[in-house]
Amino acid sequence: MNYSQEQRSYDDRLEYQFLQDQVRRLTAVVREYQRRYVPIEERTVEDAPLAPWMTDPSVLSPLLVEYDNNIKSLKEQVKSYKEEFENLQGKSKTIVEENNRLHRELRTTIENQLEVLQQSDGINNKTQVQIDQLQQKMKRISDEKERIAANFEECNRELQNTKLQLKARLQEGVGVNSEITRLKEDVNSARRFAEELQKTNKQTKAELDQYIRTSKAQDAEVDNLRTENRRIQAELKTSKTLNGELQSHNNKMQDQMRYLDKDNLSNTITEKSAEGAIRKLQNEIVELDSRVMSHSKEMSKLRCEKNELEEQVTSLQKKNSILEDNEHQAVLRVRDSVQMVENALLEREQAVVREQQKSQEVLRLQEAITNLMKQADEQRKKEVANVKSQMNKQLQQLLADIQDFELEAAEKQVLYEKLQREKGAIEKELEKMYIVGPEEVTKSGQVFDELHRRIASIELSRDEHILKVEQMEAAMRRNQSKFDNESTVYLSQIAEYKKQVKNLKNDMEQISESRLTLLDEVNGLRKELLNKCEDNATLDITCASQVSSIQQKLDLKEKEYENRLRACEESHRESLNDLREMLADQQKTHSKYREETRTINQNQENTITQLRQESKHMKRRNNDLKNAYNEVQHKYEQMEKEYLGCHTSLEKMQDLYSDSEERADTANTQVYSLMNREKQLIQDRKSLNRKVDELKLDLSKSTSRSSPHFGVSTSQSRQQWDDFLNNPDLM
Repeated sequence: MNYSQEQRSYDDRLEYQFLQDQVRRLTAVVREYQRRYVPIEERTVEDAPLAPWMTDPSVLSPLLVEYDNNIKSLKEQVKSYKEEFENLQGKSKTIVEENNRLHRELRTTIENQLEVLQQSDGINNKTQVQIDQLQQKMKRISDEKERIAANFEECNRELQNTKLQLKARLQEGVGVNSEITRLKEDVNSARRFAEELQKTNKQTKAELDQYIRTSKAQDAEVDNLRTENRRIQAELKTSKTLNGELQSHNNKMQDQMRYLDKDNLSNTITEKSAEGAIRKLQNEIVELDSRVMSHSKEMSKLRCEKNELEEQVTSLQKKNSILEDNEHQAVLRVRDSVQMVENALLEREQAVVREQQKSQEVLRLQEAITNLMKQADEQRKKEVANVKSQMNKQLQQLLADIQDFELEAAEKQVLYEKLQREKGAIEKELEKMYIVGPEEVTKSGQVFDELHRRIASIELSRDEHILKVEQMEAAMRRNQSKFDNESTVYLSQIAEYKKQVKNLKNDMEQISESRLTLLDEVNGLRKELLNKCEDNATLDITCASQVSSIQQKLDLKEKEYENRLRACEESHRESLNDLREMLADQQKTHSKYREETRTINQNQENTITQLRQESKHMKRRNNDLKNAYNEVQHKYEQMEKEYLGCHTSLEKMQDLYSDSEERADTANTQVYSLMNREKQLIQDRKSLNRKVDELKLDLSKSTSRSSPHFGVSTSQSRQQWDDFLNNPDLM
């Protein structure tokens, strides 16, 4: 009995030390977790002081930290929705105020129109057309108002949906991430990462093959461009010779034109020689035009070819730049892949070490959980009760906020119904006006202009509000999509956590049941031993024999367990050795890949340097060709200027010749007209002389008969006739 008591006390001490070690380890783990995740500092509920295990960040459990973080995110979302709702309230208020103002303005304008209609007598066609236009605009405004109302209802529905989703998210819970699943996920991610690295290596090889092919194609294109440049140089030489001939011919023509100018100044050349010279010049000008056209066609062809070559050069430069970028990206990818492989190897080694540590920790935790379950259950119950009370308070606050939002939405709906009623009343008044008003409309042009302006301003404001509503709808849709994605992610995580919790609960229940059964068996055995000790001392020997047999069985079981542990350790060592061999093989393969990539990079760099040198040489040649072409073009422009000067001088000569001919023709026509006029004047003078003679005879006959007064008149008439005859200009 003393031995058993000492053994129990020794076991209790060991368990106490083990529990102390576990507590220290758990506190260290919690501190590391709190370093990774920011602790909660804000306090929304300040009704009653909380326990230190709820406020002290060194004692907080990671469950509560994650739960508080989720609550923070939900509160931030609620704040954002509140801000959006307040913005919508302000916009709706502005819309209501503008509608009221427009209603007042329309009412005043309609009353003024009614007064004008009552004072007027009849209806004009213009006023009738304006009234019809106003009716159509009112219909459009009513339709737009209905659309805005529908959009407002949709916004209210979306707000209600968001509220329901918030409630659902608040009711949902968040579980705990287990470290064993995390390690498994790390191992799986390392495997996936190795597969991705293999894929990236294959892709880099394929890209290098493509780069080699493209470099070969570019070499062929460069050769073709060289041949084309040689051909173009030969054509430029021929064009230079042709330009020299044209310059000599132009110089000759200039000399001829100078001689012609001298001859024109001296006026010694006859008309026939001038006409012949002009014809010769015209023929030479036609020949020069034909030559210039042919040369211009050749120059246009050369320009087109030059443009094509420039386009080809630019395309090759672009291809070279693209290939350089691809090469740089491939080098970066190879470097990244090498770094990623090294990181993956390090992470894999760390994961193996973590697996060993976690396996040991799991064994220790399995032994310690049985003792900590009762305390943990009590603490969890207390924590859950406190957390439930806090969450209920927060939910009550959120529900109160939601009720306030619903009341505000109901008030806005009431305002919208009032606006619809006012709209119906306005429409009724307009119908009455349309029934009564058309009888007496005459003077309403200014009023209708004002209405048009106001309607235009209303349409502008309506377009602005529609744009704002569309922006708000887009924002709401984005928020809904984000919320849906987050809800799906959280639901999947919650399902996984629930499954894990169920598995853990089942394991714990099985362990607790096995422990209870063992405890019951031990208690029964103790009772039996006490009864047997009290009954007979002879049974002590049998009990001792039974105890020895039980100890032997326990020793056998311990040996079996030790053998199993050794087998497990050996298998674990073998697996570690296999993993190390795999890592060594992978390192060898990666070293091979590194050497291959280095050689490939060196080859690529050499080819790139060669291509750059060739491109620089081609650029120099292109610059030389451009300079030569610019010189030829400058000379051609000078020739064109000289030709234009000659052409303008010839045109001036032709204009002078045509002007002289026209002047001669006009002079001849004037001479002919003057001759005809002189002939007519001579005939008129002769006829007048005859008439004068006849009148003289008549006067001589009548002198004897006439009075002296008549003689004075006749003398005056004679003087007038003499003056008329002496002044032929009066004719």
